[in-house]
Amino acid sequence: LCDDAEHRTSPLNMPVPAPSAGRRGIGETYEERLFLAEANIDRFSLCFRDGSQSGAMRVDLPPFEASLKNIGTFHWGLDFRGISVGERGSPAPAETLFCGPETVTGDMDSPCGIIPDSGTTLIVGPKEQVLALETDICSRWGRCHNHSQGKPSSTAFRELLFDCGNWLTMEHGLQEIPSIFFHVKGGDGAPT
Repeated sequence: LCDDAEHRTSPLNMPVPAPSAGRRGIGETYEERLFLAEANIDRFSLCFRDGSQSGAMRVDLPPFEASLKNIGTFHWGLDFRGISVGERGSPAPAETLFCGPETVTGDMDSPCGIIPDSGTTLIVGPKEQVLALETDICSRWGRCHNHSQGKPSSTAFRELLFDCGNWLTMEHGLQEIPSIFFHVKGGDGAPT
């Protein structure tokens, strides 16, 4: 998208940014605006794929049949109802490690919030919760349980991750690590 210097506007009818080293004499003041809001797009979906397969961003979709409700005001956030670890290919265990529905007190609407970020593979949270998650993964992952000599811990889990060059192969890969389940409340109020 290019600015229209003659009419001093950008393609979305925004004032052109103030002059800078690369844009002498063009523009007035700049007001940040969100593309989707300016384009009057209420809904979108992102689909990511592995390797060389292309993904897709679809905009201006019809209403979703089963969507997740945003509870955030500054960031896109979900009503987080806990996390659990279970056997690969099995349903999510109902019992959560932390932030379960039983922790809602007083006038709370949600036990916790989560900001899903499709651009990262990191899990960030309070230290004690991250340590509990890593320990639980270790206790359910045979390789980690053996590495820790029957005393699963966050430390043993991290040691294996840092040493993955010695065990991560096509035969012994990430498929042996247990599944992690994020429990969130759906747009219809039901847990997902």
